[in-house]
Amino acid sequence: MAVSASRRLPANNSPSAITLPGGVLPFQTPSSGLDQTTANALPTRRCHLSTTPTPCSPSRSASPAGTRTPEPSSINGILRENNRDRLFVCPLQWTSQHLLLLGFQFRKTVRCKSKTKNTGSRAPDGALLTKSITCAVNDLLHAYSSELKTLSVRRLLQAYGIHHSNSDLSIRFAQCIVATLQTDGVFSCSSSSLDAPTLAYLDLGATASRRNMTIKMPRTRTVPNPPVARLQQIRTRRLQPTNELEDPYIAAVLIALAQGRRHGQDTSTTLEYKVHLLALPATNARTAPSHLYFYTALIPQAFLDRFDYPSRYSPCDPILISYCRIPLKPFAEMMRAMGCVFSAVSNSTTLCNNSELADISF
Repeated sequence: MAVSASRRLPANNSPSAITLPGGVLPFQTPSSGLDQTTANALPTRRCHLSTTPTPCSPSRSASPAGTRTPEPSSINGILRENNRDRLFVCPLQWTSQHLLLLGFQFRKTVRCKSKTKNTGSRAPDGALLTKSITCAVNDLLHAYSSELKTLSVRRLLQAYGIHHSNSDLSIRFAQCIVATLQTDGVFSCSSSSLDAPTLAYLDLGATASRRNMTIKMPRTRTVPNPPVARLQQIRTRRLQPTNELEDPYIAAVLIALAQGRRHGQDTSTTLEYKVHLLALPATNARTAPSHLYFYTALIPQAFLDRFDYPSRYSPCDPILISYCRIPLKPFAEMMRAMGCVFSAVSNSTTLCNNSELADISF
């Protein structure tokens, strides 16, 4: 049976649209007999366009697929060799596989060792244990929310002359910003905004919550969907690091710090950048923190070149991330360890050459 279509002409007598019987446009899906009220009740899919790259949505200009054939062992070459794995993801979804392929290794040490004597019991101005440091540590020992913990850590670092500058970092790939890394604070020993930060702070409990937020499952109706819930639990467990203190996101933050120090600076005489991170282990709502962890890494120029030129192979030795435990009590031991932290961060303002370490060693 042939179906005839009626052509409607607008007021200017120009063809506008062809309407099939029932008022359905040629490229419109029929409503299958549903009335307008039922059709409006169905869920709709919306598309939001953004010109700013998000942590899980890298910009197209930084896509790992390039016009030139990537060299073996380059980052793009690694992505091609492991094309069955999801490697080009936001840093919050990095796993131990990313650490292995990028050449990162964690090493835990017993305690911080300062090369200078009696620096741990003194503040930067030479004064003994000050009231501001005591109050900050006491507040941290009795803080149960992430906000109060972060505020107490900022006050503690401020007492040592380490200034808070921001809470976000940018990571670059192919010379483009592809993701914004959320932290709980970025710090520098200089109050000037022109100096790149050298220290980041992470509440590992808050980091785990942010990681879970990146797992987006299809929206379901009000009726529970057990298969979807189980799938989300599986994906969440896969992204959880086996050792919280060696979270791959820590390596990503250290890379972003090194990239920030390199960006806009003279790189002709700089071989590597020393960057640091202070982490607070996750605690439950009824447990107050009892210690911090301090991380240090030397990231060479050759490694940063791998991110700026992902199709080019840049030989680079494995990068070691050393970390040690900082107890919050007794106060004497905490002050000695925090003296090591201040010494390390303050010496990071001078760019490292020839693998030169500052006053802190592990």
